[in-house]
Amino acid sequence: MADSKSPPKTLDVVVSSPKSASSEATPQSPANPTNAQNKQQSGKQKGQQQPKAASKPDAAAAPAGEKKLSAKELKEQKKAEKQARRAQAKGDAAKDGGPAAGGPEGKPQPQQQKKGGNAPQKGGQNQNAQGGQQHRKGGHQQHHTQGPSAGASKTVDPAFHHLDSTKEVALFKHLEDTKKKREISDGLVPTEGIHPSVIALGLKMITYDICGSVARLVATLLAFKQVILDYTTPPGASLNRDLNHHLSPQIQYLNAARPNATAVRNAIRWLKVEISSSPIDITDSEAKARLTDRIDAFIQEKVMAAGRVIAESAAEKIRDGDVIVTYAKSAVVQAALLEAHKRGKKFKVCVIDSRPRFEGRNLARTLGTAGIDTQYSLITSLNYIMTNMNVTKVFLGAHAMLGNGYLYSRVGTAMVAMMAKDTEVPVIVLSESIKFTDRVQLDSIVQNERAPESELVISAEEEGDASGGLREWEKVKNLQLLNILYDVTPASYINTIITEYGSLPPSSVPVVHRLSTGT
Repeated sequence: MADSKSPPKTLDVVVSSPKSASSEATPQSPANPTNAQNKQQSGKQKGQQQPKAASKPDAAAAPAGEKKLSAKELKEQKKAEKQARRAQAKGDAAKDGGPAAGGPEGKPQPQQQKKGGNAPQKGGQNQNAQGGQQHRKGGHQQHHTQGPSAGASKTVDPAFHHLDSTKEVALFKHLEDTKKKREISDGLVPTEGIHPSVIALGLKMITYDICGSVARLVATLLAFKQVILDYTTPPGASLNRDLNHHLSPQIQYLNAARPNATAVRNAIRWLKVEISSSPIDITDSEAKARLTDRIDAFIQEKVMAAGRVIAESAAEKIRDGDVIVTYAKSAVVQAALLEAHKRGKKFKVCVIDSRPRFEGRNLARTLGTAGIDTQYSLITSLNYIMTNMNVTKVFLGAHAMLGNGYLYSRVGTAMVAMMAKDTEVPVIVLSESIKFTDRVQLDSIVQNERAPESELVISAEEEGDASGGLREWEKVKNLQLLNILYDVTPASYINTIITEYGSLPPSSVPVVHRLSTGT
C-alpha cells in the first residue's frame, strides 16, 4: 500500500521543490529494492520533465510568503527570458551598436527581470539569472561601444590614401594619377622584359616630346617593329601565339607612361590580329619580315596617305579672302593650310592657343615662315576674334571621333566650336579614320587624361610681388589645381568631318569606323 502511494507523493515533492525531492530521497530505506528502483526511475523522469516545468511555472508552486504570478506576469516573464536568450545570441550585433536586447524598443525591463529571478523553479532561476546577467552585460556593452564607434574616424585602406587627398579635385579623382608618370620618368618602375626602344618611347611621351595622337601612333608601331625584329620564339612555342604575350608588357608600359590614344589602341588591335593570323607553315624569319612589311604598309595607308587626302580635300574648301580660325596644333590642319597656300590661295589664319602646352606657337611659326598671314592669340581673346574679324571657317583637329559623333580633342576645343556655333561660322573637323571609335562619351569627366598640376605653376614673378603666385601650392589649404588634356565637343557644333573617305556628317562616324577596321 505504501509503495502504491509513494509515487504520487514523490511527484508532489519534486514539482514543488527539486531540492526537497533530493533531500527526501536520501533517507529512504533500501530494504525494498523495488521501491528504491521506482523512486530512482521517477526521479529521472521528473529530471527530464524539469525544464518543461520550469518553462511553465505554476502560480500555486510559488514559495509561501511571496506573491503568486498571474498569467499575464508569467507571459511577460517568458517574453523577457526569450529576449535575454536572443540578446545572448546577438552579442556581435550589440557590439556594432544595434538595438538593445532588453526589450522590444531596446529598453531594459527591470521589473520583469526581477520577477523572473524570483521564480521557484531551479531551471527558471538559472535561466533568469543568466538572462538577467546577459541582459545587463549586453546593455552595458552596447552603451560602452556605441559612443566610441559613433565618434571614431573610419580607417582607410592604404591603397586608397591618394583618394582622400585634399589636393585633388573630387570630380576627377577616378582618373589615372600622374604619380605613375613621375615614377617612370625617375626610373622607379621595373623595366625587366621591356625593350629599350619601348622604354625610350615612354620617356618621350611623358615629356611630351611626342605628343600628338598620330605621332604617338607612328612611334609606337616603329618601336613594336623593332621589338618584333629582336624577338626569338621560345622552344616549343609558335610565333603567332607567343608574340602577342611578349608584346603585352610593352603595351602596358606605354599605357602607364600615357594612356594610349584611340588611334594607338586601334593600331595595336590591328597588329594583334596580324600576328595571330600569321601562317604556321613559314619560318620565324619569314613571319617577322611579313609583319614588319605590314606595319610599314599600315603607316603609309592609314597615316601618310590618309593625311595627304584629307589635306587636299580641306584645301579645296578654302577660298581667297577667307579668315580661318584654328586651335592649338593639328598636323593634318597644318598640312591642309600649307597645301592651300601652295595652290596660291590668299587667306588669313588666326591661331588660338592656351596654357600650359602652348602648342599653337609652333603652328603659328610654321605658317608664318611659309608666308601665310598669321595671327596668334590666346583663348581669352576668342570672343573678340569671332565677332570682329569676319571669321569664315573654323578648322579643328581631333584626338578621337566618338561613336555618337562627338569630338574628343585638346581641352578648349569645345569652347572654340561653341563660339563658332553662336556666331554661325561653320566648324570643319579634319581627322583620319584611324582615330574613329565606337566608344560613346557625353562629357569630359568620365574619361580624360590628367597632366601634372605643376605645369600650371608659373615660376616667373613680378618684381616686388610677395604673394608667390602658385608656388608651393601644395602647402596652401583648400587650394586645388586641375590640369586635364581633353574635352568633348557635341555633334551639334560640328558641320562637317573631312576624312580619307570624303566629307561626312558626324552621324556617319560609326559607318566610317566599321569601314576602317573591317568589322
